[in-house]
Amino acid sequence: QLSGLLRTLQIMSESPLCKRLLQDDKRADPQQVVERAVKRHVTTWWQDLQDRELEGIHDLEEQVKKVINITDECHLFIVNATSFYSPVFYNDFKLPYLRIVYLFVTLKLNPCVRPLLMNIYNRLLTSNATGKVTDPEESEARSNYALNAGSSLWQLYINLGRIHKLGSIMPLEVRQESGVKDYHKWFFKGVMHWLQMAQVRTQKIITNAVEADMLVPCDEYCNFSSSATDAITVFIGVRNWWQELSWPDVQNSCVLLVKVLEDLCCSATFYCDLLRNKVDAMYNTHRNQGKVFITKEICIGLNNIERVKDEVVKLPEYFRVSDLLDRIGKDVADTSDADNASHQFRGTFDRLISSAVENMEAKIAEFVDTVVEKITGIIHLGLSDACEASNPELLLGEVLDPGLGLMRTQLHAQNFERFLIRLWDELLGLVRTIVIRNAERKRAPYFQGVHDILCRSLKFFSLPGGLVLETAMNDEYQSLMELLGHLRLPSEALISRYYQERSEERQLMSVTSRGELFMTVFFTQSSKLVVEVVMARDMQRESEVGSVGSKQSHGAGLLNMTLTGGAPLAVDSYVKVQLVPAEWFPSAMKHETKVMKRSDPATFQETFTYVLCPEDTNVKEGFLLLTLKDRNLARSNTFIGEAVVALASVPMVESEAISSQPRTLQLKITRPGMEAGYKSLASLRLRMSSDRVASSFLKKISSRFADGRLRKESRGTPGIHSGDEDKSPGGKSPKLIDKLKMAAGKLE
Repeated sequence: QLSGLLRTLQIMSESPLCKRLLQDDKRADPQQVVERAVKRHVTTWWQDLQDRELEGIHDLEEQVKKVINITDECHLFIVNATSFYSPVFYNDFKLPYLRIVYLFVTLKLNPCVRPLLMNIYNRLLTSNATGKVTDPEESEARSNYALNAGSSLWQLYINLGRIHKLGSIMPLEVRQESGVKDYHKWFFKGVMHWLQMAQVRTQKIITNAVEADMLVPCDEYCNFSSSATDAITVFIGVRNWWQELSWPDVQNSCVLLVKVLEDLCCSATFYCDLLRNKVDAMYNTHRNQGKVFITKEICIGLNNIERVKDEVVKLPEYFRVSDLLDRIGKDVADTSDADNASHQFRGTFDRLISSAVENMEAKIAEFVDTVVEKITGIIHLGLSDACEASNPELLLGEVLDPGLGLMRTQLHAQNFERFLIRLWDELLGLVRTIVIRNAERKRAPYFQGVHDILCRSLKFFSLPGGLVLETAMNDEYQSLMELLGHLRLPSEALISRYYQERSEERQLMSVTSRGELFMTVFFTQSSKLVVEVVMARDMQRESEVGSVGSKQSHGAGLLNMTLTGGAPLAVDSYVKVQLVPAEWFPSAMKHETKVMKRSDPATFQETFTYVLCPEDTNVKEGFLLLTLKDRNLARSNTFIGEAVVALASVPMVESEAISSQPRTLQLKITRPGMEAGYKSLASLRLRMSSDRVASSFLKKISSRFADGRLRKESRGTPGIHSGDEDKSPGGKSPKLIDKLKMAAGKLE
C-alpha cells in the first residue's frame, strides 16, 4: 500500500496539471507533504518514547537504564528504516527517508544522553578529588559508572557506537551533521576512570595471586607457576576490553593505548617486585637447613618473571599497534600529517616497550642479585673450608654442584647463564677477600691450594652448557691468578721474579741509564760460572753529598759550582758481583772489584769464578746481580745502579780460552723504578711481618728506590732497617762540614 501510494504521489508531483492545481489552491506539493508527514511521524515516535521511558524518573542510575532502552529503540528504529522504509521511499518517491530519520534521531539523542553523562562524570571527578567515599551505594555507583565491560555505561557506549556505525553509509555531510558523531568524547572521562580503577584492580589481583602462589609448576609441561598465569590473564582481560572499546578516533585511540600499555608495563614491574620479596621470604625459611644453595622455588620465581617479560614484549602484537598506525594514514586527509603522526606514535610505542623490557631485565638482574646475596654466606663458608683443607670438593661438590644442577634443569638457558655469571663474579670477589685477609698470615702452600681451587672452579663453571671460557677468564680472574701466582711461591721464588722484572725493565727505552757496564760471562764444561768485569763508563749519581732527598740542596749545588764550575764530581767506583736469590746460593761468595778512584771510564778487568751446574733448577731460575757503587769514607757507599743477567741466558763454552769466550756484554746500569710497579715486591711486602727471607730482602733493597716508599715501610717494620747493605767502617754519617771536606779532597 505504501509503495503504491508513493508511486501515485510521485506521478501527481510530476504532472503539469497537478502542479497548476496545487499552485492555484496554494497547496504544498506532494514532496513537501510526504516529507512533513515523515518528520511528524518520527517526532511522534520520539515523544512517545520519551514519555514512556523517562516520565517520572529522577534517580540517576534509573535514568541511565532508561536511556539505554531509548538507544536500543533508536537503533531498532533506524535499522527498520534502513531495511524496510528507506528503499520504498527512495525508489518510489525519491525521498531520502533514512537521512531524515537518522539526522532526527541522532540530533535528539545528543541532548538526551550527553548532559546525563556530563552529570555522572562531574560527580566522579568531585568524588575522586575529595578521595572520600563513605556511602556503599555511592562506591558501587562509581564502579558502575566506569566504562567497564558489562556496566550500564558500557552498554550505552556500545549502543551509541552501533547507531554511529549505521551512519557510515550516509554521505559525508550527513555524518558531519550527526548528533552522535563525537559520542566517544562523551565517554572519555569514563575511559580514564576505568583505566584508573583497572590499574588498582590489576595490582590487587596480582598481589593476591602472588600471596597464594606456592611457586609450584602449573603442570608437568610448564616451568612457571600460577601467579604468572594470573598476571597474563589480567593482560588478556585488558586486551579484550580494548578491542571491544574500539575507540573510533584513531589519533586519540593511540593516546589512550599508550596509557593502557604503560599501566600494563607498570603492573608487570609491580609483579616482579612482589615475586622477588616472596622468594626472599621463602629463602629465609631454608637458610638454617644446612648448605641450602638454590631451591626449586627460586628457579620457578625467576621463570615467572621471564614469562611475564615475554608477554610484555608481545603487547604491541596483542593490541594490534601496527594496524592502528596504518589506520592513521587512511583517516588523516593530509598525507604528510598522517606520516608524521604515525611516525611519532610508532616511536612512542617502541620507546615504551623498549623501556619496559629494560626494566624487566633490570628486575631479573635484581632478582638474581637478591638470591646471590642470600647464598653468599653459604658459598663463603664452603670456600673457606675448601681453602683451609686445600680440597676443591668441599666447595664444588658439596655446595655448588647440587644447586647448579637444579638450576640447569629448572631454568631457561638465558636465566641459567645469568645466574652463572653473577655467581662467578661473586665467587671471584670472595676469593679475593680470603686472599687479602690471609696474605700476611698464611704461607705459600695455603695460596697454592687457593690457586688450585680457583683453577678447578674455572673448569667447573665453563663445562659444556656453562659459561664461555673467554667470559669466565675476565679481568678479575686474570688479576687473581696473577696475585695467587706470586703468593703461592716461596719468598725466594718471588725474589727471583723481582730480578726477572728488573732484567726485563732494563730493555725499556724509557728507563734512565746511570751508566754502562761491560762484562763477559759464561759457563764451562767443568760446571763453573766465569764472570769478568771489564769496564764501567758514563756513570751518573744523584749527588756527591747528601742523600737522594737532598741532592738539590743549596750546599751541594754551591760546592759543585764553586769547586768544579758545574762539572760532575768524580766517582770512586767499584762493582759488587753476587748470585741472587742469595738463599738459593748459600755457599756462593759476594765478590767486589777494586775501587777505581775518580775514573770514568773505570777499567776493572777482574774475573770471578763460581762453581755451578747450569742444569740445576736454582741455576736456571737464578740471576747474576752486578751492583755499581761509589766508595765513600766514614759513611754508607753510594748506590749508582745495577744490572741483572739471567743465568738461563748465559752460554756454555768448551774451554776458557779467549777464542772460545762469548762476546763482551754491554749492559745498561739502572736504578729500580717506583716500588709499586713491581708485582713481586707487592707480594713480598705482605709477608714482611711474618717471613724472615722477605723482610731481610726488602731491607737490603729499600734504599735503592727513589720514591722512598719502601724505606718508610721498612722503618715501620720490626727487624727491618733501611739503608744500603754495604757500610764503610765509620758507621755513622759525618756532619755537614766533614762532607764538604771529603768532597773537596776528592776534587784535589
